[in-house]
Amino acid sequence: MILIEKYTLSCQPNEFDFVIATYKHETFEDIPSKKKLLAKRTINTDVIEKLLQLPADSYCYIANNTYEATLESLEMLQGFGIRLKMLPYPKDEVDIDQNITTVVTHDVKLINAKRFKNIIEIGMRPLDFSAIIDMAVHLQLPINTHRVYKATNMDEIVRLNINLSQSINQIRNVYQQVDAIINATQEGIVTINSHNIIIQVNKALLGFLKKESNPSSIVGKNFSDIFPSLDIYHNKEPLFFNINQFRLIVQPISITLLDGEQGMIIVFREIKNIQQTEMAIRKKIHTPGFVSKYQFTDLIGHSHLLKETIEKAKKLGQFDQPVLISGENGTGKEIFAHSLHHVSNRRNQPFVPINFAGLPESLAESELFGYEDGAFTGAKKGGKPGFFELAHNGTIFLDEIGDAPPSIQASLLRVLQEKQILRVGGTQLIPVNVRIIAATNKDLFKLVEEGRFREDLYYRLNVLPLQIPPLRERKEDILPLVEYFFSKQTPKAIFLSKEVKEYLLSYSWPGNIRELENTVYYLSAIIRDDTVEVHDLPNKFLNPMQKGQDSIVTHLESEGSLSEFKWILSYLQFAKENNLKTGRNAIEEYFKNEQIPSLSAQQIKSRMSILKKYHLVEIGTTRQGSWITSLGLETLNALSNYRLN
Repeated sequence: MILIEKYTLSCQPNEFDFVIATYKHETFEDIPSKKKLLAKRTINTDVIEKLLQLPADSYCYIANNTYEATLESLEMLQGFGIRLKMLPYPKDEVDIDQNITTVVTHDVKLINAKRFKNIIEIGMRPLDFSAIIDMAVHLQLPINTHRVYKATNMDEIVRLNINLSQSINQIRNVYQQVDAIINATQEGIVTINSHNIIIQVNKALLGFLKKESNPSSIVGKNFSDIFPSLDIYHNKEPLFFNINQFRLIVQPISITLLDGEQGMIIVFREIKNIQQTEMAIRKKIHTPGFVSKYQFTDLIGHSHLLKETIEKAKKLGQFDQPVLISGENGTGKEIFAHSLHHVSNRRNQPFVPINFAGLPESLAESELFGYEDGAFTGAKKGGKPGFFELAHNGTIFLDEIGDAPPSIQASLLRVLQEKQILRVGGTQLIPVNVRIIAATNKDLFKLVEEGRFREDLYYRLNVLPLQIPPLRERKEDILPLVEYFFSKQTPKAIFLSKEVKEYLLSYSWPGNIRELENTVYYLSAIIRDDTVEVHDLPNKFLNPMQKGQDSIVTHLESEGSLSEFKWILSYLQFAKENNLKTGRNAIEEYFKNEQIPSLSAQQIKSRMSILKKYHLVEIGTTRQGSWITSLGLETLNALSNYRLN
């Protein structure tokens, strides 16, 4: 029979046959080795599970009732293979690291609990199974006496294994789900660890590499060996990368892996797919007329006239009344219309344009005001809203309003007056709240006088008039526009020779900015180096006075008598050849001597200003006089072919 009694090592009995200690103590060293046994202890499996849930390599404190016991607990936990950076709990609380928020303790009373967010309490540690065997051997007990403890111990081990197996299955399921997700995308995906080793790839990436479908052909290899030309560590911006005829954009993304290690996901996107997606989005959100595409910043130029027009337009944009934009073809009326909407209070609402020049009269009413189900043969089932309904709370842009048929003019007037529309085939009036912007390249007032445009509609539209100047009246904008259009065509710098600049600046540009843009596109296709020379220009510049191309003569004819312009140019040529005076008085005297119908000094000044506008003459200051330009000489030569009165 064995009598077992409990003591502390500091208060041990005087007589005993054998001592079993659960921790080291200085008095334990004085006991003969044959009479003592230091029993190993373990911890419960539920505590191990809690420790395994902590992030790998994270810091934590270990606390026990003595420093020696603390070190023993720390050594024991390390022996379990738990991947934590464990430190003994400091003897002095001032030494506690504020960044360490987890503590593992045998008793919460041993620590300052307020200092920690995560406290894992181990509690009383049970004897290890090996300690039972050692005690049986030392006490010369039959070895089968340990069976009960063995069964209990094995139950714990089995339970831990079951929990571990369940955790492994959960992790496996997570990996399978992640694998399914990354393989469902068209984007190639590679995951690497901190050592640049590939740990995961998807099928799309294997497709770009034209590898077999088994990821094992790549996983485990160094990323730089597979993609030697990709520098993913020194580029924050997406990289362009070509491989096996695939044009890709590569985006590296830093991540923290499940074990706490720093890694990276590298995403490979095929440019073709990005472009297709962008196009689909554009088609979805940029339904024609629903979004304003331009702003005032899209207007190129720095002439005083352009700046003045923009400032006026910005002021008009603040009001809700109709705006009538007038100007020649190609002057940018559409850009101004979009920009007016953009600065208005309706900027976040629809912008709906309609061009009357390309709208058949038979469709105009149904397009503008919509139609009901069954309104006519071929009508869409359920009906269709018109442009006015689609523009509700926003802006409707009536482009080329001068081409609107008379019947539509009457309907437009009614909408402007009543702010209601009636669908084709409908019986119910629908209220609409829209801001009207109209544009025309025609003289609407002249059309009113001719009876081709309703006078009442004209005054309804012409509340806030905006005149867009032609390009010939803002010559300072020509070269900036040329530079801008070249930049859209080619990334390299294109230069203009001095002579080419003269031709471009002296040309009258009847087609305005649109004609200038077409000219630049032509030059982009025709030039061989980075400089445009005169011989590169289209024929209309080289032979400006040929039939059908004599735009300067046409403009001169619209501004006065061609004969008077010819006489002035003739005298300036004569004066240049004979070194004569070229002031207004000299020209007036020449007219009298040549028996040419007399022009006053003021009239001569007016004609000279027109000739200067088209770069046919230059007017000096004070006594410098005036002189004819090379373009003026060409124009004079062309005028000699005209039959003048």
